[in-house]
Amino acid sequence: MPVPQERPTRQGDKLLTSGSYTNTPRCGAPRCDKSTRESKPFCPDHVAEAPYVAGVLGELKARSDELLRLKALIEADAKKPWKTIDVRGGNCREVLRHLSMFGGRTVERLNREVFQTHEALLTEHVVRALIDACLVSVVRTGRGSLMVSLLPRGAALL
Repeated sequence: MPVPQERPTRQGDKLLTSGSYTNTPRCGAPRCDKSTRESKPFCPDHVAEAPYVAGVLGELKARSDELLRLKALIEADAKKPWKTIDVRGGNCREVLRHLSMFGGRTVERLNREVFQTHEALLTEHVVRALIDACLVSVVRTGRGSLMVSLLPRGAALL
């Protein structure tokens, strides 16, 4: 006849069992009793509550909001919409970081590799803001595209 095992009990944030069982970490979210893997603090349903993940999600939202504001200005036919872009913001920093890692890129290629959109006009305005701040330089290629290169002042921001 099988021997009945003790029921697990809660103590702090760990599930305690006796016998051959080990301590199983549990999700740190309130009212969540799911187990986690590899001693992670949150289950997959609540991973956004981890401080690092919340920071990354906040940065992505800020970048997205900045592009949406820029797009609205472009659609409203505002004069010089690139003047509203914060050159220390996430989108500009991402372009500068990309240029520092991979070297000069055309505006079209930056659009594909950094912003991954079909709206090259947004990328052109971000580049124009970086030009105005003297962080990048541009030259026209033999095929007519603009080649964007990182200047030392731009590299200093990274």
